[in-house]
Amino acid sequence: MTLLIHPGFHKTGTSWLQEEVFTDRRLFHMTLSHEEAFRAIVKPHDFDFDPKAARAVLDRSRSDGRDGLVDVLSSEVLCGTRTTGQRESRTIADRLGAITGPAKILFTVRSQPATLRASYMQFVKRGGRKSFAEFLTFEPEPGYTFFDIRQLAYHHLIEHYGMLYGEENVLVLPQEVLARDPDGFFDALLRFATGQAPPEGVSISRAERAGGSPPASGLPILRFASHFRRSPMDNDPVLPIEPLGAALMSLGYRWKLGNGRATRTLRSQVQDQVGGRFGTSNARMQRFCPFTLAELGYEVEGEVSPRQVTAAG
Repeated sequence: MTLLIHPGFHKTGTSWLQEEVFTDRRLFHMTLSHEEAFRAIVKPHDFDFDPKAARAVLDRSRSDGRDGLVDVLSSEVLCGTRTTGQRESRTIADRLGAITGPAKILFTVRSQPATLRASYMQFVKRGGRKSFAEFLTFEPEPGYTFFDIRQLAYHHLIEHYGMLYGEENVLVLPQEVLARDPDGFFDALLRFATGQAPPEGVSISRAERAGGSPPASGLPILRFASHFRRSPMDNDPVLPIEPLGAALMSLGYRWKLGNGRATRTLRSQVQDQVGGRFGTSNARMQRFCPFTLAELGYEVEGEVSPRQVTAAG
């Protein structure tokens, strides 16, 4: 039966797809969880990774094929870690290529400005204390890694999967389409994965997509809160006073004084970093995407035709 691998990217509606779409037992069968995929495929050291053992873990999680379901392996851990610049993404792709056999590859993407803003907000939410400028310019000591804006050149990883699985087996769907035309998004997804249009009565239009991002004006408060609370980014805060940290976190999510100005400033800072930088990358990505990226607000260099997704897949 078809295996659909959805390796990310981060902040592109991946969690919503996993929770609201790929759990639909009329069409899909979810295989490994995030934790299982991490332990079997991502975590092992290069000298310890055993393709046979990883393949066995994945095979045990797959459906028997009798129900005609699409087996789905969906996890952002498969495209690497944002705070290391996704430097391991190619290694993970090669590991998948070694254990899965033929598969369909789905990438969800989001315009670079929106992704960069969301990535910084997530960094702060998870305990990061750097300002946006520091987040982008920080140079760790040799031997250490940090966020690298080059990971937003999506075409590198997409084309590598195309080499591993065949370009006809790789599809890119923008998060912007999911927000504006969910049925169009779902139709392209199903035609790619199954070769058929969605069954009558099966739709994702009425499913709600909720977000939990703080206002831009609250980010300084959240950064300050991280001095007092344990977090994924720092399990050893400057002064561990968890009730104070929790109270400041709550305040940061509700603090909207000056939010308009803070939002404009952050957007301007983001645009300074991405403007004119990813047009060529997005043009190379366009041939994998059935929607016109330029019309969705992506910077695209030159004229490139969208990918055609038909009933033949």
